[in-house]
Amino acid sequence: MKRLLLDPEQCTGCRLCQMACNFQHTGKFGLMDARVRIVDDSLDEASIPVLCLQCEEKHCEAVCPVGAFEDGAINEDVCIGCLACVEACPYGCIRPREDRSPVRCNVCTDDPPCAKICPSGAIRFVEDSLETRYRLSLMGKYLKDLKTRYAP
Repeated sequence: MKRLLLDPEQCTGCRLCQMACNFQHTGKFGLMDARVRIVDDSLDEASIPVLCLQCEEKHCEAVCPVGAFEDGAINEDVCIGCLACVEACPYGCIRPREDRSPVRCNVCTDDPPCAKICPSGAIRFVEDSLETRYRLSLMGKYLKDLKTRYAP
């Protein structure tokens, strides 16, 4: 099994990952439907890639009243747009679109385009290991803090 690993210190803010993700899912270049997003953290003067951390305890799936999550993806035909999953994600990895439908990274293939195109190595697709899980847990703590810091 492989996981997406984030290294915010390497992120240049180029947003190529967002463009590749958006194209993968919509066939169009843009940023609006990308499952990965870049958050500009002014406090740390950094660009932070934010996407699903593939956590063991899936808070988003647990709160879904209609069971709209299937194989890591949100089934848009089942989703009712309540956005409970957005609130439940402690890391801010699910966000609402303008139409109130949630969007979340689903680690789309065995070769995710976001990791493939990232020129700096800020997003990598790596083998699952204890070190990978540890680094993801550290990223989770950072994203929790970031979500709290920039919450409306």
